[in-house]
Amino acid sequence: MTHLFHTPFTTFPINDFDSGANTPACLLTGLPYTRGSTTTNTPHFYFKPRNVAAPTSWHASGTIFGSVTPTSFAGNIVDYKNTTGTSIYSLDTTGKAAIRTVYGYGDNGGDQLGDGILLVHPSVTTGNGGGVQIWDSWVLHWRGVSSTGLSGYIANTLEIRGQTTTNAQTVRIYNTWTSSTNYETGVLAWTSNIFQVGTQAGSGGGNYRDLQLITNNTSRVSIDGTTGNTTFNYPVIYSSTARLKGYTVETLPTGTRGDTAFVTDALAPSYLVAVVGGGAIITPVFYNGTNWVCN
Repeated sequence: MTHLFHTPFTTFPINDFDSGANTPACLLTGLPYTRGSTTTNTPHFYFKPRNVAAPTSWHASGTIFGSVTPTSFAGNIVDYKNTTGTSIYSLDTTGKAAIRTVYGYGDNGGDQLGDGILLVHPSVTTGNGGGVQIWDSWVLHWRGVSSTGLSGYIANTLEIRGQTTTNAQTVRIYNTWTSSTNYETGVLAWTSNIFQVGTQAGSGGGNYRDLQLITNNTSRVSIDGTTGNTTFNYPVIYSSTARLKGYTVETLPTGTRGDTAFVTDALAPSYLVAVVGGGAIITPVFYNGTNWVCN
């Protein structure tokens, strides 16, 4: 093993060197040892306090930088500060890293986190839980001019909002996704100041799926994704009056057996007789599979 200094120092010397073009102030060359085991592949640059046992769990393929913390040490292993003294990155003895800004650099050379990958080990738990934690008054934004933000500022509430107060938001939960034009998804969205709940399909592929309301794992209301027909699977109990759609006899739609409506211009209506228009009597009508009849 080659040591940087062969003569021990009671205090480490301070050297003041400026770097220049292609000339670092300090240059250490060489290759790490990679031919041993987790016991013998000690780090290429190694800080080991006195009287601390050497670990036997180094990486089997070698390690560039390594250190062992002194017994009972509870400070930071690394702490980088800017010119104002603010810590921009620190790492403590529990493995917790404090980072002011995280950038992930992916294959396409971007500079946002979404372009790379942020992994949090499932064993990490701090404070009220584990995983990625955000200060309670902060908002997690996806980078973009009109990006969506997630906020948990209100207790037990997940908020989804834009960077400005006028960015209407949409939540999509996909059933299938092949491309931006070939997919099937459930949607919660604000559109033209109307809150919508439904299903969608891509312009280039995907089926229009049914929408159901369920309780106790049972479908109570089902809306056909193609026709829009709504099926109530259990009795409907109104807390107020039920109102049918009104027509003139001439404008009654092509019916399906069981349809019910009312007309405003019946002429001499008679029970279960085909309704005739041209009068002034308002009466309910029923489609029997062949005709609209007075009911």
